[in-house]
Amino acid sequence: MSSLSPNFREVQSKEIIPFLKWVGGKRWYSESLKKEFSSFSGRYIEPFLGGGAIFFSMLPNRALLSDINSDLVHTYQILLSDWQKIVTRLEWHQIKHSSEHYYVQRSTVPRDDIERAARFIYLNRACWNGLYRVNFKGEFNVPKGSKVKILLETDNF
Repeated sequence: MSSLSPNFREVQSKEIIPFLKWVGGKRWYSESLKKEFSSFSGRYIEPFLGGGAIFFSMLPNRALLSDINSDLVHTYQILLSDWQKIVTRLEWHQIKHSSEHYYVQRSTVPRDDIERAARFIYLNRACWNGLYRVNFKGEFNVPKGSKVKILLETDNF
């Protein structure tokens, strides 16, 4: 991903909760790090974005965000350009959410960018412990978890 869009700065005064649960995430560490780097004014570079806990905690003026997971990067890019359509699709996933729906979605190849991003968020929220794992064919293969909520009160796309 590239630098932040100008409208992102408008939400800087609000607390932003990462919308993804990510194995190895730094949510637990973000508050103390935020205090240590409160006067940071340089360019924030994040090669392993994941759930973005440190980035969302610091909200730097300039940032370069990256990750090797192309589905993850794609999801962030689509959220920047069309978050409303993703919310609409997540509402559909919330209504349909069940074991059957989860496993159908897990085995489905999305047809368009919006569905690809919404599916990524859905699987992250519905799978076991937010784990991201693929097999040798690149297919997501994490079993369904116990979460029932797909849309969260903290969603601030």
